[in-house]
Amino acid sequence: MSTTTAHWGTISVSAAVLLVALKPEYSLLNSYVWTAVALFSFFTLFRIVYAAVLYPKYFTPLKHLPTPPVS
Repeated sequence: MSTTTAHWGTISVSAAVLLVALKPEYSLLNSYVWTAVALFSFFTLFRIVYAAVLYPKYFTPLKHLPTPPVS
């Protein structure tokens, strides 16, 4: 498991613990495991969409470089 994945896993578990402890009405089945799995899945899906769609189109620093004219 890479460091980045472990980092997101830690965030998912921490968020699940806080969510179930502080706002149990927003958790899944009042379960730490199901809430952590759902949050990890959401974070992973968001990272994929960000890397594949958002970053190359909107956030890359390369978009301001001059390019040859299209004729």
